[in-house]
Amino acid sequence: MTIRSLSHLPLAQHGRLPTSGRNPVAASDPVEQVEFEPRPQFRAPAEALKFMADFNSQLGISEEMVAEKNQLMAESSHAFFRASPALFYHDLHTTYQNRSKLLPDPAPTVAVLGDAHALNAGTFRGPEGQTVWGLNDFDQAEMGSPEWDLERLGVSLYVAARSGGETAEDATDLVRKMGRAYLEGLSDPGPSYLQEHEVSGRIRKLVEKSGAKTQGALLEKWTDGNGKLKRDEELVEPDAGRGAELKKVLQAKFPSLKFLDLASKPHSGGSTRGLERYYSLVESPDRAEPWILEIKAVLPSPVQVPDGDLSRGDGEKVLELQRLMGGQVDGPQAFQLGKIAFFTREREREKGSLKDKPEHLQDSAEAIGKLLARAHSGSKADIKGWVDSREDQLLENLVSFSRTYARQVESDFREWQAKYSLAG
Repeated sequence: MTIRSLSHLPLAQHGRLPTSGRNPVAASDPVEQVEFEPRPQFRAPAEALKFMADFNSQLGISEEMVAEKNQLMAESSHAFFRASPALFYHDLHTTYQNRSKLLPDPAPTVAVLGDAHALNAGTFRGPEGQTVWGLNDFDQAEMGSPEWDLERLGVSLYVAARSGGETAEDATDLVRKMGRAYLEGLSDPGPSYLQEHEVSGRIRKLVEKSGAKTQGALLEKWTDGNGKLKRDEELVEPDAGRGAELKKVLQAKFPSLKFLDLASKPHSGGSTRGLERYYSLVESPDRAEPWILEIKAVLPSPVQVPDGDLSRGDGEKVLELQRLMGGQVDGPQAFQLGKIAFFTREREREKGSLKDKPEHLQDSAEAIGKLLARAHSGSKADIKGWVDSREDQLLENLVSFSRTYARQVESDFREWQAKYSLAG
């Protein structure tokens, strides 16, 4: 895309940062001011900083990992949004409670992703070993309103598009495209993934590329060739005591597996950065080559209670809701170690994803909207009856909320970037 000028970009993308605590309305760019008059009342951006500081403190992650997470969130407004689902739900239950209704009457309660966003889909191993593309992150699933997944996904698409240089009109069209696909998808039940013959464009190419990956190439990347995982920037030696505890639990959970090595993987995820995550190299009698088992601490869902109390984590519930939403669940296990809940899954060689670039969003918005409808339909609630003949009303309210909250995200991000960016 050829950018004629910087005047249409969000301010955070071309270096003009407001004074700390400045009114987010006054900080908006000219295009946004014309589009959204009159302006609603926003939450002060400084409150986002306080909320996230309190949230990370509740998680109990180290100061080093908090600093790393803060810098990650300062990279772009979309990175900020993806790493702060708890802040989003805090806002939905407070400042934005009355603005988040897509239709006048209450929506039915369904299983929701909780952390729906534009990058919450990718390739993985589906039925009979086929590579598929679909929803791939159910870690913060909970029961709630389908509006919340739609709104979080809509804001994500809007923020990502604007961050990538798209106009407000283009970003709006992207949200509307996703919303229409969702409404149409309510009549198309199925799993929350698509097989190769159901996709096209960049998604089809990604499925083909991911399906061609070999286990040997995966092992070459992550192991030293002698039955050990590499220790590098991503994998480090685990705490000896914690490692021994994990090995004992894992051996009891998977008696048929031979555990060759265990490494910690702390620098992963956005909202989960700093929480315990491990890779274990294993052998099993039914497979010719070793494979990697991922062990991940459960971040409690913020959908109903947006706090960082890890004792609320429930790995069994995550897997149960993933099944309910049509996710591929084949072999994962959940367990508790002290107050921390964990679940396991294979680090599959088929793993791959698109980016949050505008051209990628154009390919994925419709598909992910369709899959979100399939996921919500797994709860058997009458979402179509709730919508009835009000599709246009729902779409316009979804677009309106996505644009409005996206401006809140941009305001929060400018405040965040001013404090935490290494370049700031």
